[in-house]
Amino acid sequence: MSKAFLFILSLSVLSGFIQPDPGKGIQWDKTEVNFDTIEQGMKLRTRFTCYNRSDSSLIFENLQASCGCVASRWQKTPIAPGDSSVITVDFDTKGKSGRQHRIIAVYSNQGMFELNLYAFVEKKGISK
Repeated sequence: MSKAFLFILSLSVLSGFIQPDPGKGIQWDKTEVNFDTIEQGMKLRTRFTCYNRSDSSLIFENLQASCGCVASRWQKTPIAPGDSSVITVDFDTKGKSGRQHRIIAVYSNQGMFELNLYAFVEKKGISK
């Protein structure tokens, strides 16, 4: 057998033992919030904290909500490795009723992430 073949074989065997570091990458304090039962017309606010555990800067390129009733604010400057950032999300329940599920798509230079909001909105003056 040639030395090149043995080298490639040994690399492929060793690569099976190398595991990615679970502490690397982008980590969230949470990816969903359940507001439970709320009254119609309430304006809700929550925050999602993102930790950059990768080896390169994280840049939020855009956030897109599944409904115009959701507004979000995020850091527009790069988030350095080891730093964190907060995404603030507001959900206006005016005109909403019943089960609600809203998705915020977070587009970044390190992939797309989904954040989820859940609530059951009761019309004013009506109880379950």
